Amino acid sequence: MPIDKLPIPRRNILAGAGALGVTLLAPKLPLWSLAEAAPVANAPISFRALSSALVGVPETSLEPLVQQDNYSTADVFYGLENLAGAAAVQAMLAEWNSYPPGMPAQVRADRLLRGTGTVLRPDAVGTFSRLTMLSWLYGVWYGGTEVQRNPAATNFITDPAYRQDFIISGRAYKNSWIWRIAQAHPMGFSQFNFGSWASPPPTLTNYGITPVS
Repeated sequence: MPIDKLPIPRRNILAGAGALGVTLLAPKLPLWSLAEAAPVANAPISFRALSSALVGVPETSLEPLVQQDNYSTADVFYGLENLAGAAAVQAMLAEWNSYPPGMPAQVRADRLLRGTGTVLRPDAVGTFSRLTMLSWLYGVWYGGTEVQRNPAATNFITDPAYRQDFIISGRAYKNSWIWRIAQAHPMGFSQFNFGSWASPPPTLTNYGITPVS
């Protein structure tokens, strides 16, 4: 499918998380070989801020309250992306930092994904913005899917090992935002207490999400 037909902008994911999640969640994918290694880099503030905008949740809610092994999810994702294509990551951060301070987060996120047009950007910034958004949403690196739908991505994902799809880590998958958006949890894992099914699930606003109307 060509990049201008790729049906995964942020608002579509938030509006139809259930149907799209069935398509993109893929527990049979391989696990990243460095999944349990300590993060190779500390994510800058701007990476956390753009991640918050792309996912559509407050920055304070972006990561789990309790970090397993004291590993920051943002650090893991940022380190992975630098291994995949450091120049593209820096281009994404540079563009984010160039936006006027008063520009709303939603507008910034749309600029990263679409520029000023209506189709998804095939350049370095568009490529890594999508990959960043999907990493937070699904805990999966969709390098293979990106290359398949946007062949130009091979120019920006410079390490061939990252031109494939794989689960970033067990903790990234279990804590991915799609579960909270769907008000569900992966099989065999839940952040709630035993017997919580007897009570209504937390609302989306409990997670800092404003539902799309």
